[in-house]
Amino acid sequence: MKKLISTILILCFCLGIYSCSKKDEVDLEESTSTDNSTTTDTTAPTVTSVSTTADNQSIVSLTDNITVTFSEAMDTTYVTTSTSDTNCAGTIRVSSDNFSNCVRMSSEPVSSNSNKTFTLDPNDNLTFGLTYLTRVTTGVKDTAGNALSSQYETTNGFTTAESISISSSASDNSSVGIGQLYKYQVDTGGTYSDSVTYSLSNAPDNMTISSSGLVTWTPDNASDIKTHENITITLTTASGYVLTESYDLTVTGTCVSGNVLSIWSGDQRTSTDSTKFLGNIIAYTDNASDNCGNGNNLDCTAENNYQFHSPITASENLNIGPTPSATKGNMFFYNQYDNPGHTYLFWMFGKGGAEFSPDVNSVHLDVFTASNTSSDNVTVSDDNTKTNAAAETYQESQSESSGLFASTYTGRYTYATEKSDGGVIGPFTGTAYRIFVDLGGKSSLNPTHVVKTSPDEAFLASGVSGNDLGLGNLDSFNFWSKDNSSFSLGAVDNFTVGYNTTITCEDLLPAPDNLSASGANNTITLTWDTVSGATGYTLYWDNVSGIDSSDTAITSITNDNYTHNNLDNGSTYYYKVAAVNSSGTGTLSSVASALLSANIQGSQTYNAHTYAITSSRMNHADATAAAAALGGYLVTITTKAENDWLTATFETIYGDIWIGAKDVISEGTWVWDNGSGENFSSSSVWPSDNTRKFCSDEPNGSGDCAQIYQASGCWDDTTCNTTKLGIIEFD
Repeated sequence: MKKLISTILILCFCLGIYSCSKKDEVDLEESTSTDNSTTTDTTAPTVTSVSTTADNQSIVSLTDNITVTFSEAMDTTYVTTSTSDTNCAGTIRVSSDNFSNCVRMSSEPVSSNSNKTFTLDPNDNLTFGLTYLTRVTTGVKDTAGNALSSQYETTNGFTTAESISISSSASDNSSVGIGQLYKYQVDTGGTYSDSVTYSLSNAPDNMTISSSGLVTWTPDNASDIKTHENITITLTTASGYVLTESYDLTVTGTCVSGNVLSIWSGDQRTSTDSTKFLGNIIAYTDNASDNCGNGNNLDCTAENNYQFHSPITASENLNIGPTPSATKGNMFFYNQYDNPGHTYLFWMFGKGGAEFSPDVNSVHLDVFTASNTSSDNVTVSDDNTKTNAAAETYQESQSESSGLFASTYTGRYTYATEKSDGGVIGPFTGTAYRIFVDLGGKSSLNPTHVVKTSPDEAFLASGVSGNDLGLGNLDSFNFWSKDNSSFSLGAVDNFTVGYNTTITCEDLLPAPDNLSASGANNTITLTWDTVSGATGYTLYWDNVSGIDSSDTAITSITNDNYTHNNLDNGSTYYYKVAAVNSSGTGTLSSVASALLSANIQGSQTYNAHTYAITSSRMNHADATAAAAALGGYLVTITTKAENDWLTATFETIYGDIWIGAKDVISEGTWVWDNGSGENFSSSSVWPSDNTRKFCSDEPNGSGDCAQIYQASGCWDDTTCNTTKLGIIEFD
């Protein structure tokens, strides 16, 4: 029986194990089948970049778009922005005011990069100079429905600027000759296309910049010959974005006085095309009177300078002017030294003793003038009468409008080899006259004088008729300047000349002497010696020493004194002055300074030291303390000249006055309060004239402190407890 029961139990146990084993296999199969069929994405997306306007970027175009890139593909329905107004709506927002308002976009974000990148296009240009932050909210979701785990926001954002830069370089054109035209065109790069304005600072007088960024200047003064440092061009866009360019410009050459004329190609009588500019020349001027004419004893008028009736071997027919040429025409301007306002135009062809071929040569030109303030007419040539069959230089007409005169001239010249010819017209006055010279084509004038065609006087410039214009066998015209420099017109066959400026070579003036500054209660009065020839003065000042021409300038002072008002008590002011004439600002004077304080009555300057008077009478110890409180000391007097100045400036006005000498320590041995200066005895004398420092019978032992005692400037010892004004000295 027991055996049967054991067998049954063993059988049941085995069946249980088998049943559990089969269940585990089924469970394992079911589990394996589920894992192989589906994987759930629970990873939240992240913002990997905000490009185009990267965080910390400082120069971002106003027209740039904003792009946001995510770590994975996003559900586009959850990537939105504000498109109807500036309320901060949508899941991507851009703001310049910490999201009180947001940039309105032109459309919903445009996706790319397999829905990872989204581009936002602002409805209007961004605002210049603002810093924008970009925010991505947790409302964005990826394609699996996972939201951003936390709100994303750029840390520093981006700052807007215009897409514009200065692409040219002023340093490429860093020098110009005196009397020549300086030009620099500011060029820009970038996509900006709105308006810009230009301005100049720290620039030489009369340098200008046009609305298109063209800088022009003609240096016309001896003082211009130097390096002009830190000239600054400022470019400002319509939105207020600013670019600057700074550079140095060196003016070279030697100053030569005279009128400066500019030359342009073509007809520039009524308007000037700067792109046609050819160059500048300086008018010749004689340097003494009565050195022209046959006997070199006549005024150098236009006719006497061009001595066509009595040739001068050394310079052909000219007293003053360039050396003639056999192959080129010479043209220049001339002023009498005693009448620089009258300018004459000279031209000459051929050279005495110099052969040319073919022989004979003819030159035909027409001249048209405009805006001349002079109605006088000087026309000089070998043959100068209308009735003469060989008249060469002739005024065809003249008209007047509003006080300005316009004239026409014909010039018809023929000269043989080894000979010369030429003419003069003028005078030209004012600052707006233009002279158009036509050398090519058919003459537009119909000269009424006779034109010969015989071989010896053939007025044929081009071999066709007397009205054809040209230079014949000459290469071109050379334009000459007073400094004997020149340039050739080359193939230019018509050109315009006009007044530009006048070069002044007057020497700069020396420094004014004896600049003095006297201060009292918010006001400093300055005086100096008059400088002969000065048209004015410029005063430079600052609150620190070391004054130079870079300090604050007070200009257009017409007298030898100036009152500087509305200053601060408690400050020391330093000054230098310079005389001004037509050449510019002269040499700076020595420095003068004055202290303003409620604790002093006034101040004066002597030998680069400032002296002031205490505001009230006090004993010597209190005066010493008052001086120290102001940063000074009771005066130390080292020369008789200083003592005389102090006496005249202070003692004669305020009476007996404390100085900084005492013999407290050792009777008869005087020591200066500030420790400088030599100790001296009671019998000391001034080395300059051997006179005593102390008054007669002084010091007499009545006290241990010194004062300037009398109008003679001698000193006296007195008790230190006496109350007096004191002289305070400042180094």
